[in-house]
Amino acid sequence: THTKTPSTNIAKLKSPSNMTFSPTPKGVASRPLHEALRALDRSVQCERCFDWLFLPRSNERTKEEAKVFSALIDHCKNTKQRHARKAACKCSSIYQNQSIKGVSRRLEFDFYLPKRQMVVEYDERQHFTVERQITLEFYNPQFFQFDIDRWLSICSGRVNDGDPPCRDWQRAFRDTVRDFRANQHGVKLVRLYYRDFDITTLKQRKTTDLLASMLDV
Repeated sequence: THTKTPSTNIAKLKSPSNMTFSPTPKGVASRPLHEALRALDRSVQCERCFDWLFLPRSNERTKEEAKVFSALIDHCKNTKQRHARKAACKCSSIYQNQSIKGVSRRLEFDFYLPKRQMVVEYDERQHFTVERQITLEFYNPQFFQFDIDRWLSICSGRVNDGDPPCRDWQRAFRDTVRDFRANQHGVKLVRLYYRDFDITTLKQRKTTDLLASMLDV
């Protein structure tokens, strides 16, 4: 297991986006969580962008991001023939050159609590894959505010989502960029497992107390 500390040279990188946010979340599933967060912090922002949060080209990746990316590409090359729909993945060329075309480079966090300098990511089923497990093996738990071992356990045994091709490893890489760069910029990032915050759970529990405990606020 790799436990690399993210480097701090990310502040020198430029971003194509401005700091923006939305008053409401994009996904229907995360709306109950949004309401619960608002009970803790009325200023909570959704889909929050930062000028340092973007999909890096090959010459913009930190050393740690490059290692994770390489591991994901190797896995894709070694396993894509096992999945008929994944066989079309062009993992050898996607994101490899300095010009990333056809995709949005801008990334965002699900929620941002300005008063606490905290971001919250709501991880649904599609975030727990074999590829995500690969990325998490590069994490040093002391630098992150969620249970790495639990996330690894949930990812274990999950199958690939081959439609569209390459989706799993691209999503896993984007999640890694979010995690590493939040840490590098002194922003506390908390990931919440969707089954802990489904609609039924939110109705049955005192959600403000539950969130306050999980977010340590």
